[in-house]
This record gives sequence, structure tokens and C-alpha cells, in this order.
Amino acid sequence: LALWYWSIKIAWLRLFNRNIVGAYQGIGPTYGSLSRRLVTFAVNRTRRFAVRDTESMEKLVAWGVPAEKLIAATDPAIMASGVSGTPTNPISDDILDDFIAIAPRDWFHYETGGVVPHRFQSQKPSAENARYIEHLVQLIEYASQQTGHIVLVPMHMHQDVDFCRSLAERVSADVPVTVLADDHIRPRQLRTLLARAKCMIGFRLHATIIATAAGVPSVNFYYVDKGRVYFDQIDMAEFAFPIEALLEPQQGGAIQAAIRAVIDDRASVKNTLAARLDSLREELKASFRNLCE
Repeated sequence: LALWYWSIKIAWLRLFNRNIVGAYQGIGPTYGSLSRRLVTFAVNRTRRFAVRDTESMEKLVAWGVPAEKLIAATDPAIMASGVSGTPTNPISDDILDDFIAIAPRDWFHYETGGVVPHRFQSQKPSAENARYIEHLVQLIEYASQQTGHIVLVPMHMHQDVDFCRSLAERVSADVPVTVLADDHIRPRQLRTLLARAKCMIGFRLHATIIATAAGVPSVNFYYVDKGRVYFDQIDMAEFAFPIEALLEPQQGGAIQAAIRAVIDDRASVKNTLAARLDSLREELKASFRNLCE
């Protein structure tokens, strides 16, 4: 439905203004030939179209979009990197001195595909979802062994807060967990808070981008390609896992090793992050100038 909406909207707008620019879109898994044609139709109605990774660009070119129309860069959320000392926030200073941030997302609780967007589909408990939550609780408990406190960070306030609270209730009573449920924290406050974390374990990609942009070593669980691609861009591919890895007990050792590595090699990871993000920010600025020509 979203593809039809955007195709019709852009076609209508173009009747009145041909100077339409697409900014930093990602082209995710698109299997249906009609869906690909709709994407191509919408992109071809624009003057220039910037995507946030080269894989998205390659897909569009393969589907029939002229390469000269496209610009490949990265997600512009990396530009928000400023922090400002000790944040004023709802967690105490003793937590700030020793915590791991985790930005979870519920998953495996609806059917993929179909015409109706996920948020409008009926959601039912499933065996995969139950196993996912069980292993996610185990992951939180393991992470707690590496730090003094766990801070659960909801990113989608209408979906994640209740999920974070349910996870906090499930973990062992001796695991110190705080849910950052306040929806009135300013963006700079959140970046400053996350910048103090020993590491971020992210399921919501933009929570992970905020953390890495603030210099925080991170482990990412991705449910579509954009998470994997972003960690390729920052030279951290070994710390990115498909979300399905949490369903497989044999992956537990590799996941735990990745968490230990980003903590134990924190200085080296931070240096790599700083270098790659500086480079990506310059590329992003250049792509934006190119987009606006």
C-alpha cells in the first residue's frame, strides 16, 4: 500500500513541480515484480534521488533507474553527533558510570508480506516470538554480567516502552535494569546519555546509529539489510548479526564473544568508529551538495 501511495503522490506532485528530490532512502528487500516497478516509477519521477548505501543504488539501477539520477551515501542520522557533558536525565549518576544500553524491538510476532502494513495486521503470539523473547532475556542477563547496570532504550515510544518493561520484569531479580521510558528527553540529552554507555546492543537501527555516532562501540541485530549495510560502512561487520541469530542456541557463543570484544577492545573500536564516521560525514556532505546542484 505504501508503494502505491508514494507512486501516486509523486506522480501528482510532478504535474505541478518537476523539481522533486529524493533524500537518503533505503531500498529494502523487494521481491514482487509489481513492487519493483512501482519503486522504479516513483524514483524516475524525481530529478535526483539519494540512497543511503550502494546496495540500494545497485538495486535501482538493475530495476531500470538511470545511474546518473542516483547518489549513494549513508544514513544522515550520523550527522547528529554532538554531546554536552553530563546529561540531565531520569537515571542516576551512579548508573551513568557503568551501564550497557540495549534498544530492543519485538519481532517474529506477525506475518511478513501481504498488502496491509505490519502495524495494521493482527498480531498473535508465536513459538518463534516466545523463543526470541526467551533468548533476548538471556542476552540481557549475560550483558548484565559485563557491567553494573542495564538501561533499556525504547526508540518507538508507542511500541517499545511496554516491550522494554515486559523484558525488565522477565529478567532475574538480581539484574539491575532501568527502562528509559521518559518521552520528554531532548535529542542531545539522549546522545549524551548514550555516549556514556560501555556499549550499545541495538535492535532498532537508529538507536544504534545514535550510539555509534556518539562513539559508543555497538553490537547490532538487523531485521532488514540496512542494519548489516550500516555496519559494513563503519567497518564493524563482525559485530552485526541477523535477528534470526537469537533463535539459534548455537549462535549464543558468537554473540557473547562480540559483546565481550566491543567492551574489551573499546579503545580500538572507538578509534575505528571515529575514523570511519569522519569519512562518512564528509561523503554525506559532498553527496548533499551534489544533490542540490
